[in-house]
Amino acid sequence: PAADDKIAASLMEALDRSAAKYNVRLSGVKPRERRPVSVFEEISFEVSAQGSYLPLCEWMLDFNNTLGNNVTLSDFDMKVAEEGRKVQATVRLALYRPQMQGGVTK
Repeated sequence: PAADDKIAASLMEALDRSAAKYNVRLSGVKPRERRPVSVFEEISFEVSAQGSYLPLCEWMLDFNNTLGNNVTLSDFDMKVAEEGRKVQATVRLALYRPQMQGGVTK
């Protein structure tokens, strides 16, 4: 498992590349709570992005290709942005990685 800062940086880089592909502007990635889930550690992120409605939806639909199978979209909210015909989306992503015990993966 990668260090926490590397996980966040890798996630931001992948989301930013994907957003550019769909002409979506990534406006924020905030780390959220962590919690144990079975033998995994769940690491949540709140992601904000803005763009036209259909490209924004396509961007979210492509998360599985962009981020892989160990990340799920657990919540999202869409609303009209103040910039005319744009939509603002806020999504909660949950990343799962094996729990560490004494510096060793379980």
